[in-house]
Amino acid sequence: MEWQSELKINGYSQEDIKDNIKKYPSLQGYYEMISKELNCNIEDIVYLNVYSINRMVKIQGMDIKSFFPFDIRRKINRRIINSNYNTSDLCVGTVLRIDIDETIFIADNNIGPWTVYTNKNKLI
Repeated sequence: MEWQSELKINGYSQEDIKDNIKKYPSLQGYYEMISKELNCNIEDIVYLNVYSINRMVKIQGMDIKSFFPFDIRRKINRRIINSNYNTSDLCVGTVLRIDIDETIFIADNNIGPWTVYTNKNKLI
């Protein structure tokens, strides 16, 4: 499972999540759903940056695979949680659960690049 140490965690994850909930209180339920899927507290959720070798791509994050090292991409197993997740004041869009080996990720996409979340404690 050494590939997990290669993932690029965004250092502003928790700050962004808190700002999002402050701006759109209805996202609290969305982040609770993510934390349940990831088996962690909301405070343990982080999101990934695009994997460094994939940063040369013109539009970063438009392909879910761009967040992961090339050699584990064939192990990506995806399942749609919700094809059109909405809160009372925001459209999150498509929400996926991604399983790679025994590590779980949740990804969402609404027109723009993907956001990929995981439990920071599973990457240590």
